[in-house]
Amino acid sequence: MVGPAIHRLVEYQAAARGDALAYIDESRALTYRDLNSRANNVARALMASGFRRGSIAAVRMPRSPELVITLLAILKAGGAYRWVGEDRSWPSGVSLLDRPTGGAQRCLAIDLSAIFAEEPRQSPNLPIMTRGTDVACVLGDVLVPHATVSALHDQQVAGDVPWSEGSGALDLWLALMTGATLTSTAAPLHAVAA
Repeated sequence: MVGPAIHRLVEYQAAARGDALAYIDESRALTYRDLNSRANNVARALMASGFRRGSIAAVRMPRSPELVITLLAILKAGGAYRWVGEDRSWPSGVSLLDRPTGGAQRCLAIDLSAIFAEEPRQSPNLPIMTRGTDVACVLGDVLVPHATVSALHDQQVAGDVPWSEGSGALDLWLALMTGATLTSTAAPLHAVAA
């Protein structure tokens, strides 16, 4: 049996543990409810910009709440991401790619700054049907399906999960699919305003 889509497992955590911390760094925090609502809003903005089911987006952003929201939004919109970190050979932010891997690519940059500047608002989950066999992320020339990542859901994770430098953001999904708190700090903080 093929596993569920990654974002459906995160949506489950948002429904079951909405007020629990999903992400925390030195100065900011996101609850599961806030992460899910913001990602729904960003997914809708991506779709309004031409992002469709099966699209691939290159994401050049540092580890941050905005990156977590953006990667989740891409999955919610039915697409896949290629997180390029701070590689300056890519445009900053989110860019739609004309193909998933290889050689010179054309891309269309999408400005999400206005969406991130907005106050969070409740937004229902998107009804896009994503299968476990659909591509979730691109690592080099490897296309990684949702089921490969969602298989991590069965691992026992408790408390805080540190976010490593891995380009697939797999530890991000391990934390968020299991209801743990993703940390982007050397030591977890105890009190941060959302």
